[in-house]
Amino acid sequence: MRSSRRLPRRFLPRTGRLIALTLVLLWTVIPVYLGLSTSLMTTNAAQARPPQYFPHPLYLNNYRQILGVTPSGLGSLPSQFQRSLLNSTIEAVGSTVVTLIVAIFAAYAFARLEFRFKRIILVVVIGTLLLPAYSTLLPLYKIISSWGLVNTYTGIILANAS
Repeated sequence: MRSSRRLPRRFLPRTGRLIALTLVLLWTVIPVYLGLSTSLMTTNAAQARPPQYFPHPLYLNNYRQILGVTPSGLGSLPSQFQRSLLNSTIEAVGSTVVTLIVAIFAAYAFARLEFRFKRIILVVVIGTLLLPAYSTLLPLYKIISSWGLVNTYTGIILANAS
């Protein structure tokens, strides 16, 4: 009589989840690692063929330039970096606030209120999430330019929030 060794039933789903989680983690971490390692290389090392995946030696001058570190110590941040940081902060905070306000009221309306065409509107709103962001770029630019909001914080915040 042969004894058959079978894997436990729960082994396969758990293994599948572990493999899927590993793939997603690699998909997420590898680009971040490559960006960080490239930032720690010289320009020649970053453009070398075949590519180098481990920076050796570490090259920190890129970060010294951005942060304004001088041989005598920490200087002030370069004005271009300061301006970029300020712009990014204003745009991110503004987009977050606008999105939160709109989302809170929309979520409340869809969850608590009964109104005509509620299901159709909800499906259309969720369906627009299936569109690639680039497919909405041209119409969005037309709207923003017709409102005179090109190159303004308001225009960027509305574009991000859309």
